[in-house]
Amino acid sequence: MKLAKRRKPSTEIPASSMSDIAFLLIIFFMVTTVFNKEQGLNITLPEATKPKVLDQNVMHIALNKDDYKDGFVYVEGKKYPLDNLTQQLMIKKMRNPNISVVLKSDESVPYFYIKKILDLVRDSLVFKVSLAVKFKQK
Repeated sequence: MKLAKRRKPSTEIPASSMSDIAFLLIIFFMVTTVFNKEQGLNITLPEATKPKVLDQNVMHIALNKDDYKDGFVYVEGKKYPLDNLTQQLMIKKMRNPNISVVLKSDESVPYFYIKKILDLVRDSLVFKVSLAVKFKQK
């Protein structure tokens, strides 16, 4: 009688189904995980208010699209030659040393003329300058 040889038990672990099990576990944890939303602090932010600007501290200069080529500028609504702007600024500065200038310009005025006005304002020792902007509605 012939005896059958006994097979030795295999020392290898079958890994062919390991990837399936790993993906199933990943999907299970992704589906069952609950993410808590972080609760923020309830903060009441201060509201912005429009600052009060005193008219005596502000000098309005305007560049019109028709008059800038001829060398005219509007100061406080009155038309002056550009050469007279420095004199008007000095008079206003002597009355009020805290003067600030608001420059309004048409969008068709080249920046060269705006820079020329800003240089004259700086030469008059007025350093508080703002440019007025009008926002377009969409």
